[in-house]
Amino acid sequence: MGLVWLGGPLGAECGGRLTASEIRRPTPAGSPAHILHHHQGLLGDAASHSLSVHPSPLYEIGFDAVLFFVLFRMRDRLRVRGSLFRLYLLGYASFRCLSEFFRGDSPASGPLGLKPIQVFLLIVTVIYALVLWRREIRQSPPINDSARS
Repeated sequence: MGLVWLGGPLGAECGGRLTASEIRRPTPAGSPAHILHHHQGLLGDAASHSLSVHPSPLYEIGFDAVLFFVLFRMRDRLRVRGSLFRLYLLGYASFRCLSEFFRGDSPASGPLGLKPIQVFLLIVTVIYALVLWRREIRQSPPINDSARS
């Protein structure tokens, strides 16, 4: 997943929300962030870059790398076949819910100032975590390498 997102930062796709933090970047003219800032009246017609935004695709690349190494180390401890993939989905959904706070592509309009996708991801993440936990608890010993082939 992280490799797919390399095109995002390189192509200035999906700029995040405005920020003054140390981790920020302007995006070039024609990028979604530049167009949005221009339509909001934050930039003049001659502006060659957007205002500084969170590099949310870079956050995702970093998270995907960390998640890969964590799951790689956990692969022999899981008891139910398919749990590694399910755990990846759970981790990614959890991160995506949090990363929506830094993304600038849609405004928050749901309950508690959350985006609709965040509300959905919160509900699904809780349910999915309970299902995954229950399945792992029911299975007794971890599956070994000979059983995986």
